[in-house]
Formats: sequence, C-alpha cells, structure tokens
Amino acid sequence: MKYYIFALILMLLISYKSVYIRKYHILILAWFTIMVASILWSPLGLSSTVKNHIFAYIGMIGLFIAFTAVNFNKQFTLLLVKVSLISSFSLATLSIFFSEAYAGVEQRQVLTLFGVQIDPNNLAAFHLVGFTIAVYYLIFEKKYKLFYLIILSINFLAILMTGSRGGLLSLTLVFLTSMIISFFLGNIKVLLKQYTAVIIIIFSGFFLTMKFLSISIRERLFNFNSYEDGSHRSIIWKVTWERIKENLFFGNGWGNSPVVVHNTFLNMLNDVGLVGVSLFLFIFILLLLKIFRTKSYLALLILIAGTAPSFFIDAINKRFFWNAIILAFILVNSSGVIKQKK
Repeated sequence: MKYYIFALILMLLISYKSVYIRKYHILILAWFTIMVASILWSPLGLSSTVKNHIFAYIGMIGLFIAFTAVNFNKQFTLLLVKVSLISSFSLATLSIFFSEAYAGVEQRQVLTLFGVQIDPNNLAAFHLVGFTIAVYYLIFEKKYKLFYLIILSINFLAILMTGSRGGLLSLTLVFLTSMIISFFLGNIKVLLKQYTAVIIIIFSGFFLTMKFLSISIRERLFNFNSYEDGSHRSIIWKVTWERIKENLFFGNGWGNSPVVVHNTFLNMLNDVGLVGVSLFLFIFILLLLKIFRTKSYLALLILIAGTAPSFFIDAINKRFFWNAIILAFILVNSSGVIKQKK
C-alpha cells in the first residue's frame, strides 16, 4: 500500500505546473524530524510502535504535502467533498445492515464483512465525515435537502450503533458549531425556521433510533455518569501526565508510552514534549487563520469532524484524522474555494 501512496504523490506533483512550498510544509517536516530524533532519547529506542507506524507517518505526511502544495480548481475540490460524503454514507449504510458485536461486546456494533471488523471509534469517525458534510449542505444549501437528510439520518444511526461516546460528543460539537456559524451569518428569522425544522428532525430521528439500538448501547451512550472514566481514560491520562512532567519540553521519545493513551495530543506531548506539539499545533493555527480569512466554513466543520475524535483515541496514524486536515487545506487553498452563501 505504501508504494501506491508514493506513486500517487509523485504523479500528483508531476501533473501540476505550479507547486507551492508553504509554511506548514516546513512545520510538518520539522515536527516529523523531531519525532524521529526523539528515538535517540527514548529508553525503548526503536520500539515496535515506531516500526509499525513509521511508514504510515511518512505516507500521510507525503499526501499532506502533495495535496496542499497545489491549488485545485472548484470542480475538483467539490468532487473530493462529494467522494468523502458518498464514501462515508456508503460505509454507514453497510454498517447498519451488516453489523455485528465488536469482539463479542454487544454494546458496540460495527461493520463486519468476511469476519473482518473495524475499531468502533475509528468507524464512528468515518461516519462523522458524512454526517458533517450533510449537516452543512442541509443547513446552508437550498437543493437536495431530502437527500442530505437521508445521509444525515443514516450516518447518525451508524455512529450511535458503534457505541462510541467520543463519536457522540464529536457529533454534538459539529452540530453546535454549525448553529453558531449560521447564527452569525444569517437572517435570524430564517435561522429560526431552519433550526426549528432541523431540531425537530433530529429529535424525531433520535427517538426512532431508540427502536434500533439495544438497551446496552443506549446505556453506554446516554449514561453520562460513566463518561468520566470511559475505558479508564482518566486514570491513563493522569499517569501519562506524570510521565510528561519528567521531560516536558522534549518528551520521553517516540513510542515510549507503555499503554494506549486514548488522546492524540497528550500522547504526542509524551513523545516530543512542548517543542514538538507546538510545531504541530501551529499548523492548525495557520489553517484556522486561512479558514476565517476565506470564510470556508465547510473546511472548519470538516476539520472539527476529523480532529475532535482524536481527543478520545490515538489518531495520529489514522486516515480520517489526516484526511480531514488535508481536505480542509484543499478547501481554503483552492482557487474555487467553497464560500458560505450569505
């Protein structure tokens, strides 16, 4: 697979006459350089974690640079958005009809084909992409509302079926952000009508999905008292923070954590410290500045959809995480950037 990725990167860069080296390319390369260098001061040295993930890192960084080094036209940009929407919707539809208990755990229903299953948190993150794009078009566009409503409903149900509490919280964040954006941009009377309809639809869908969800899934998702110690995350995060304080500025080295941290940025802080995390976060700052400058609010929602789950799982080597960042940059870099219609 890694060879196909490298071939795609090479073909993409060759096919475009204008290739731009941007600030965030330097930042991402500097961040990865520190990641690799941190192996030198890691007590575990070249750990199995590094060996298993290093090519995934190289591939994702390569795709990031290739897709953000050129300015795509409006047609290609819209095509990427539609492919992301349909891919997520298709996966969600399959998940509803071909789901089984994940590793025997009835609280978590995931797509199962030929005995192969996807991690429920990762699956929820993929479903969230379709939900996010559908919410944007349902609220801000005038055409095909029934089509986007169907996608929103299917993906909403598929997210709940995974039993992912991080997915549910991320979904809520996406929806609330879209409400805030439309509040500041639109006519109040129009917004009230739009959101009254959308909220009625969501609550109707919520009660309907209760018929499809088992009691165990509903208990897992909506017993909010259990969120505080979801999968022992609070304990893991406290232990990880104590390790971080031992080498706050440069971290303890890539792959040094003895447990799965369940938080991308906390794990990164443990690996490369404040220096490495600052380089990575500065990429997000540059992206957010471009989003608000170009008023590409779809890019903002996609970025939230891809990064919000990363606060509950280790997503630095996950495609949904990088895909969201890449697509958000494409939207703001594109000469035909999608702007919010006022």
